[in-house]
Amino acid sequence: MLRLVDGLAGAIQDLLNGLVKAASYFLAGLILVGAPLWLLAKVLEWISATFF
Repeated sequence: MLRLVDGLAGAIQDLLNGLVKAASYFLAGLILVGAPLWLLAKVLEWISATFF
């Protein structure tokens, strides 16, 4: 019975580790790629509205 519980706990831990890793990769991509891209779009929008 203990081996069953241990195996189930290991499976749940693996699943949660995968979810946390996927969420952290998503947040890192959002911070490293999404935020500068959004900022660049805002700067270009401001330049377009100001000078054209």
